[in-house]
This record gives sequence, C-alpha cells and structure tokens, in this order.
Amino acid sequence: HLTEADVAAIVRAEAAERDAAASQYERSGHGERAAGLRHGTRALLDGLAGQEETRRPGGPGGKRARG
Repeated sequence: HLTEADVAAIVRAEAAERDAAASQYERSGHGERAAGLRHGTRALLDGLAGQEETRRPGGPGGKRARG
C-alpha cells in the first residue's frame, strides 16, 4: 500500500518530468504543447496542495474552533 507521502512524492516526480518535457518542447518550437503540459502540471500540483490542506488540523475538513 502507498502512503500519502508516497503518493505526494510520485505526483511531484511526475510534475518535474512534465516540466522538463515542457522545456524541451519550448526549445524545439512547440510552445502550445509546452503550455498544455504546464497547465496539466499546475493541475496536479494544485490537487496535491488541496489534498495536503484538507489533512491539516484547522484546514478544510480539519478540526475547527467552534464559536
């Protein structure tokens, strides 16, 4: 079984690979493909950040002070 940390590491590695590929696309004149990869990379990292935020105490879904 994968832990949350394992999944986060996999997502970050995938994001780094996508960023490297986007740079190669840009250097070879394929700016639109690079932009598409970077858009997908942002979505992956935003999703990861959202998942990490929901697991923090006080974050969305975490313990909140009652008023």
